[in-house]
Amino acid sequence: MKGRIQGLPAEICLRLTRYLTIQSIRSLKLSSRYLNEVISSNEWTVYHDAALIHAYVVDDQLSLSEAKIQNSRYLVGLNTVSRQCFVLDTKWAGISKIDEARSKNKTRGYCTESRDVHRFKVDEQRGLLFTSGRGEVSRSAITVTSLQTGKTLWQTQPGYIRKRAHVEYDNGYLVFDAKTNDGEKEVWRLADEMDDQAESTMPPDGHQIRQHLHTKARFGASGPGVLRPWAFMPSPEAAHTFHLVYPTLLAVSKDTAYLWDITTGTLEQTLPGLQTAEEGTEPLGEIRSVDVNAEHIVLCGENEVHVIARAGGALVFRMPGKTGFAKTVLWPDIPPPHQRTRYKDAPLTERLEAGTVVSSAGERPWKQFRAAHLSACGRDLACLLQDGRLVLIRDFEGVAEQGRAIEDAALEVNFTYRRSRDKRVGYCLAFKQGRVAVVTSAGMFVVTLDACTRRLLDREPPPPIIQGKGKGRATDPPIGSPTAAENARASDVVITFLLRMSDRELMADVSCVQMSATCVYVVYKASRVELQQGDI
Repeated sequence: MKGRIQGLPAEICLRLTRYLTIQSIRSLKLSSRYLNEVISSNEWTVYHDAALIHAYVVDDQLSLSEAKIQNSRYLVGLNTVSRQCFVLDTKWAGISKIDEARSKNKTRGYCTESRDVHRFKVDEQRGLLFTSGRGEVSRSAITVTSLQTGKTLWQTQPGYIRKRAHVEYDNGYLVFDAKTNDGEKEVWRLADEMDDQAESTMPPDGHQIRQHLHTKARFGASGPGVLRPWAFMPSPEAAHTFHLVYPTLLAVSKDTAYLWDITTGTLEQTLPGLQTAEEGTEPLGEIRSVDVNAEHIVLCGENEVHVIARAGGALVFRMPGKTGFAKTVLWPDIPPPHQRTRYKDAPLTERLEAGTVVSSAGERPWKQFRAAHLSACGRDLACLLQDGRLVLIRDFEGVAEQGRAIEDAALEVNFTYRRSRDKRVGYCLAFKQGRVAVVTSAGMFVVTLDACTRRLLDREPPPPIIQGKGKGRATDPPIGSPTAAENARASDVVITFLLRMSDRELMADVSCVQMSATCVYVVYKASRVELQQGDI
């Protein structure tokens, strides 16, 4: 057998490796010195093909530099990128155990002395954490903290911002609510990345200039994390809900969306009439979250979620809350609090049993929404309901173009206890790297999409179907039998539970969550997790 393998031309071996997963490539390298040499000599080709199989890259012509941009925490060659992606995927999915003793990263707390964080943004590439305060106005401030040392690098004067100010950050630009509370936004930039000749069409106001003089005297004019004022952006209306995806700042009032170019301070587009409802539909209601990319904006109202095309302002996709429901519901088995492992002994991620796939006939409509976010590719939509359920829509544009019913396209993940009538609430949502982080009153969860597609799991049989015994009972899921296609979609999802972040008394105080390839960041009382070691 050994001689036969060595007799194969390298070209034939490389054709065969095009269909192999990362696990199989590793096994081949260990099984034969000849195959190891062939694979090592053609590393880029072999691991590029593997990355395509695992969906870590999506382009046949992708270069190494582009791969690093898509997976910015991974360095060296594509073989390293692919292996690290796969290892991280298995850890997030609770498939492989995290060796806490050998982990280089540790679970750590930031801003633990102030205990006053409301909103935050993380820039892992630059090693910076930006936070706003939730406490009294007299001490609310914007703070920049080093991710490496935990030290304060820059901070406004106490009382400079309003209480519970929202913050947004991307690519060196920080945006937060001005203290006027009329919808105006202050824009600051990292000083080390500013061109002294560059100017905004909306220059900083006197309030910002005076604050800059104060921070300059305390922290210097430049350095890591040091900010300089860039723009003061007035709002035609009180547009308190906003989101920054460089270079676009989306700010939304009750009935109008404004899109600004953050690099120039120019208002590029205005979309009015957001609350206009067609016959038989409801208006959006209170706008609770927004998202934006180059093609669409997402408006999450309390009553409906709308996806609007930036070019022309047409409504591309609509999710109604009052009548909306999913035929396919995934109901993971969440351990009740009294059955959970002690937090200090709990694993970082625990994979939940697939639970039950049920077919719903609309017994539990969605009612009210809490948040909605787009995937990085812009094709998928994740929505958090007020009661803590998660709704996933894959390829929402395709669903709309094909005229498919939303209840057929949606996959619902029910993060509630089957045998409890306690009211459940959804708090926060994040969507990154093909994973969705969900914070509810039941705990914190990470949902990995395309688990089978990424070759994290063998294609398993669909979860069992349990027939409900009575409509509306808290102890039973709805009655029904899903189709094979619905089962397949549900079985491509893996759900993990972050036990150390599941203290019911504290979940209501979680005001923000953010994910990266390797970490999850969350506003949480650090003493209750005892800052256990072992980050993803």
